[in-house]
Amino acid sequence: MTNQIRRVQSAFTRQAPGFGGAGLNLGRNELLRWVVESLPLTPGTRTLDVAAGTGHLSRAAAPHVRSVAAVDVTPAMLHALRTEAVREGLDNLQPVQADAGRLPFADGQFDLVLCRLGLHHFADPAAEVREMARVARTSGTLAIVDLLSPDDMDLAERYNAFERMRDPSHTWALTAGELRNVLDAVGRPVVDWSARDVEVPLDPWLDLTRTPESPRRTIVGALEHELGGGPPTGMRPCVRDGRLSFVQTWALAQAGPQD
Repeated sequence: MTNQIRRVQSAFTRQAPGFGGAGLNLGRNELLRWVVESLPLTPGTRTLDVAAGTGHLSRAAAPHVRSVAAVDVTPAMLHALRTEAVREGLDNLQPVQADAGRLPFADGQFDLVLCRLGLHHFADPAAEVREMARVARTSGTLAIVDLLSPDDMDLAERYNAFERMRDPSHTWALTAGELRNVLDAVGRPVVDWSARDVEVPLDPWLDLTRTPESPRRTIVGALEHELGGGPPTGMRPCVRDGRLSFVQTWALAQAGPQD
């Protein structure tokens, strides 16, 4: 087991109980609809959801497809996923504990491979995406939803530093160009791309990861300083209804049949 997997398991064991909590975007219906309505879902689609977490996307997709294998490396997340799937009567959803870099499936086993908000926790996103491409049919679709870093590299470094300060299991949010390049490198060119800004209330975001007081103060201070004219953080802070928030960019990249 790698150090990064240990960090992920530690972080998401803590987060699992609050993963669907109020004030978070993880289970927001509007964002799930944006993804689900964009995907090629049919009653015959064999689907894999990588880094599925508690299964927000797996559970949203399951009623529209033949089957969903929901993979995550953290047992606590899969326990919550399994509980919710039973409650929702989703008997075509199978939780699987596995590392995204070593998926326990045959080549070309799935028509559709998904990964939502997982890439920025991977030690080597290119390797994990290559593994996802391996288990997808050559005629299938690979769909990635993830945070994007600013295109400016200095700003991207600053942005990712704050993300890691909040959650040490965060590695790097790719830029738009980096995400396209990773997909191109596995012979899966992007055939459909959409992106949207997502406003994130700061306190629930920090509460979910139980960010300690010192880094929490640093993050809050940097955002407030930027709002007052200080240096940019890459997080695009704002104040809504009297509460400090910031803005993420989420991209949905669908990569088509293998070259």
